[in-house]
Amino acid sequence: MDRGRTVGLVIGVAAAAVSGALLVLALGRSGLAARLSITQLALLAAGLVALLAPLYFVVQRALVGRWSGARAARDKALSHARVGLAGADDEVDVIAALGDVLAALGASPAYLVRVGEENEERVLRCSVLVGAARAAPLPERIGPAEFGPVAEVLERGATLRARDGDASVASSASGVRPPFWAHYGVERVIPCAAAQRVEALLVCGASVAFGPADEEQFEELARQVGAALSRIRRVSELRAAHDELGAQVMEQTGALDQTLANLSRTEDELVEAQSQAVVTKLVAGVVHELNTPLGTLRSSLDTLRRANERCRDLVAGLTAGNSDERSPPAAAARALKLTDVQRSSIEVIEESCDRVSRFVDRLERLVALDAADVAPIDVCQSLSDALTLARSSVGAEREVTLRVPDEAPRVEGPPAKLNWVFVTLIENALKAVDSRGSVTISVERDGGWTTVRIEDTGKGIAQLKVDKLFDFAFTAKMGGRIGLRVGLPASKRIVRSLGGDLRISSQLGVGTTVEVKLPAPS
Repeated sequence: MDRGRTVGLVIGVAAAAVSGALLVLALGRSGLAARLSITQLALLAAGLVALLAPLYFVVQRALVGRWSGARAARDKALSHARVGLAGADDEVDVIAALGDVLAALGASPAYLVRVGEENEERVLRCSVLVGAARAAPLPERIGPAEFGPVAEVLERGATLRARDGDASVASSASGVRPPFWAHYGVERVIPCAAAQRVEALLVCGASVAFGPADEEQFEELARQVGAALSRIRRVSELRAAHDELGAQVMEQTGALDQTLANLSRTEDELVEAQSQAVVTKLVAGVVHELNTPLGTLRSSLDTLRRANERCRDLVAGLTAGNSDERSPPAAAARALKLTDVQRSSIEVIEESCDRVSRFVDRLERLVALDAADVAPIDVCQSLSDALTLARSSVGAEREVTLRVPDEAPRVEGPPAKLNWVFVTLIENALKAVDSRGSVTISVERDGGWTTVRIEDTGKGIAQLKVDKLFDFAFTAKMGGRIGLRVGLPASKRIVRSLGGDLRISSQLGVGTTVEVKLPAPS
């Protein structure tokens, strides 16, 4: 039975009792009670009840309607509050959602005391939800130990009511410590907690009497407030963490960009240093390659000079008639023989000059072009020139097979850089094989790609090391020297800058294959 029906029944019973008492008193004073029989008195009482019954039902309906309307208003306010709290984005939304429902529940005054921290100290901030008509308002900022009930609820995490004990205000301007509950017109302090953490306190009074159902509604409302404030706090913390992380990411990204720029610059310097080292080795190879024909030239020139001097002496002797030769025919034969020696020396000189000329032409094609120029490159010619210089650099003779198509493919790029790549790769292959090994260089065209393969029959490389061949790294060399591995990383970088790719496959005991794929000119 709800409160309206209960109150109506109580009023009806009280009215019937009062009416019966008045009737008995009136009958007693008038003397009619002595003259009426029991039956007559019963009929009179029944008539009185029949007379009062409509009044009872009217009063009951009015009370039920009033209480039902109030209950409906409360339920509606609670429903709106739940929706508002569920969608609250900040404390302002929470306060707005609480104001109407607390007024509907009859809580006056009502405050939301937010629990927070400033400079690692607990701070309580008070917001007015429903104003106080006659009592003093709670201050906007409250010390954690200023009010006993507030401190106790924060410590225990349980609701505290005025009837649970007396409490005084910690201090006042007049020096008098008035009772807390009466001074501020409040009756209860309810914790708004979530996940075992008190997010806020509901401090409120009551303009009407509260029953058990109202207490349960307040407790449920406090839990919803705690959940909403906990969610808002965590979202705020996440946003702050996100902003901080974003700032750190931006800072780290800037540092990373700078590091990458420094790394790129360092790699360029390493490539340049490696290029200079290769040029130094090439110069040594060139010197060796040129020394052979130059030595032949010197020897042939010396032979030619001596033959020429001997021929001149012979002619001079014949002319003067004091030649050692016994007869002119013998002198003529000797002269012819010297002429043959001269002609042979001249042929050797011409061949050596041609050899030097061809070598110089290849060297010019290989290194004389500016590295920044982009031009069509004859891949087959570039490989042939690179092979010549790589052989000169390595020095030892190796069996090399060059397989190229009839129609030489062309690619576009800086010739000097691509030639440097080919010299590096061929030189590595020549160094990988011994006198019994071999190197095969082949060129293939497949659609819009030109593929160069350099295969050697050396010892091969373990797969674990193959994966690291393109990393700039220090390597140990013979005699305890430390070298810097730049050639392959730099070569791959150059090939990729041309839109191609460089791959290495190797098998221990079998050999290594280097594959360079380059796009055809668009």
